[in-house]
Amino acid sequence: MKIEAARAADLSAILALRQRLLQEGSWFVAEPEEETTQLGPWQRLLERGILRVARQGPLLVGVVMVRPGSLRRQRHVGALEIFVETSWRGKGVGRALMEDIVGVAPAQGIQKLSLAVYADNVRAIALYKFFDFKEEGRRQGEYRMADGAYRDDLLMARWLSPPPAPLPATPPPVDR
Repeated sequence: MKIEAARAADLSAILALRQRLLQEGSWFVAEPEEETTQLGPWQRLLERGILRVARQGPLLVGVVMVRPGSLRRQRHVGALEIFVETSWRGKGVGRALMEDIVGVAPAQGIQKLSLAVYADNVRAIALYKFFDFKEEGRRQGEYRMADGAYRDDLLMARWLSPPPAPLPATPPPVDR
């Protein structure tokens, strides 16, 4: 398996993989008809973010992406998302993609990787914990599924450089 930077020629295959995985209905927040089928957003991610792919021969079997914060005060944080072809899960693709992104993100100015994952996605959470991601919060009942069930959202992050020292609490301004 080879992990490398995505190219413009990969965008259609990435979009097709994502659409196939959205059909599963299990691990993505978006439903298939809610996600764009246009290449434009992927082209912008290729230009402004980090988009890496896993290949087994000619097959694209996984993708990891990091979207840097759009505001100056957030540019050091990258929102991470990873997805792997169904038949390639459990074969080390996710681990290889995570190892790669942890290595390349700092060179792009990313100091912290953050993500959101369904709190019941045990397999993904185990992968993130293996890479030292820590839970930063939980949003209870954040998603309502088609069957009416609610799912929690787990927020996780990992500092790629030493985290800053905590700032002292600042009292709120006093109105005079």
